[in-house]
Amino acid sequence: MGGPLARHRHEDELKPNAQLSYESVTRNWITPILGGRAVATLKPSDVRAVVKNVTDSGRSSSTALKAYNILSGMLEAARVEGLCSRNVANDVKPPAAAVSTRGALSTEDALRVLKVAAERPDGARWWVALLAGLRQAERIGARLSSLSLDDERPLLAVEWQLDEIPSEHGCERRDDGAWSCGKKRGASCPRKRLKVPYGFEYQHLVGRLCLIRPKSGHTRYVPLIPALAAALRADIARADGKPNPYGLIWRHDDGSPILPADDQQEWRDILFEAGIITQEQCVPGSDVPTTHWARHTTATVLMELGVDAKIIGEIVGHQSEAVTRRYQHVSSAAAREAMDRLGSHFALDI
Repeated sequence: MGGPLARHRHEDELKPNAQLSYESVTRNWITPILGGRAVATLKPSDVRAVVKNVTDSGRSSSTALKAYNILSGMLEAARVEGLCSRNVANDVKPPAAAVSTRGALSTEDALRVLKVAAERPDGARWWVALLAGLRQAERIGARLSSLSLDDERPLLAVEWQLDEIPSEHGCERRDDGAWSCGKKRGASCPRKRLKVPYGFEYQHLVGRLCLIRPKSGHTRYVPLIPALAAALRADIARADGKPNPYGLIWRHDDGSPILPADDQQEWRDILFEAGIITQEQCVPGSDVPTTHWARHTTATVLMELGVDAKIIGEIVGHQSEAVTRRYQHVSSAAAREAMDRLGSHFALDI
């Protein structure tokens, strides 16, 4: 399957790791079934065969749905290019998505986490998680330049997130198809480079670590309640004078970025200290509430307080393009009022 069917229709819009995931799904689940087939000859039964290939292997329904969506995108690209008259995936019912088991902390547990975090030198990193709904990558990629704390109405602009961008070969392919460096993996190539689509916006930090635009695709502005603004000022003051080559709000003492695994481990330690998990659950890989539970807690509590879904979407950022377009016109005053209600709910006199 060449031409448009070899890539997703929106490939250029994908973030590098998402593109890598799409390529993996195509290579593992689509190409083995449809490789070499002319797109104009494909039938709905071929789409069902791809989905069956995934489910028969024991993979989750989420993987099956992802394979279906990627194939559908390829077929739509082929239709637009005139390689086929219709997208046959439209005649196949998508596989059901897996039911999410994502949870949220109770108000009591969230308060315990906030109190434990308040005793740490970078405690506002966790206050932002619970009281502003930032994703992990958005927190550890947040920059000082994105903060407005001197104003009467403090704000945090969610402009960047920290991500690892995969590497690819920087050398040429030989006539036999092998790479001239002799290495199979792009990461092993002496001339390796970051694998980013043309025109992709990013800021390189160190190694594979880069700042890229947030998952929602646009900057959002989160109002900061007074207690959270005060916690941020305290964190910044404590870190004053320490190396900060990348302008990050939170980083290690040597100025290096906080990796996701480090962030997750500290989250486990805080949950343990707050009495929410056991010592045994502090070990990496244990089945414990992830850092995403903090973000989900923000949204859940706001919902329980009766805040409109549009306002919640503006605060936590929504990845659905259609829904995000609606959120972009929500008044910031309404978002600030919602955050004030959140602060009152938690009675933040810590």
